[in-house]
Amino acid sequence: MIAQKIRMVLPKEIIEECDILAGQRRGIKTQFGVKSRKVSTRLSDMELDIMGVQTEMASAMFLGIEMDKIISPSGDDKIKDLQYGPVKIQVRSRDSANRNGDLFFNRDEDFMAHIAILTVFEKSGTVDL
Repeated sequence: MIAQKIRMVLPKEIIEECDILAGQRRGIKTQFGVKSRKVSTRLSDMELDIMGVQTEMASAMFLGIEMDKIISPSGDDKIKDLQYGPVKIQVRSRDSANRNGDLFFNRDEDFMAHIAILTVFEKSGTVDL
């Protein structure tokens, strides 16, 4: 099977909504002293939050489903970022500098969803699925 790249361009109002959500996520994590699990040495936690929210939103829009916008100190339920009917989906993000990165999880037990989507954050508002 050959993977097909799909480019999603988010409308300005969706980008703004994502930026607000990312700021709220960052604020909650800071308020509750949640330790960063970031790997990137180039991007800040806020930049990674923006990338994560925009890639989740692009994936949800492509699938025609709503993105979960509930924010909690512990993050998501560690199982899914999105849900399509009974199908649980993890969204993984890479920035354009790491576009050839692999879809990976640190441990096998970290992957509990049914499927995973690898996204590439090209720039704000542009996401490749």
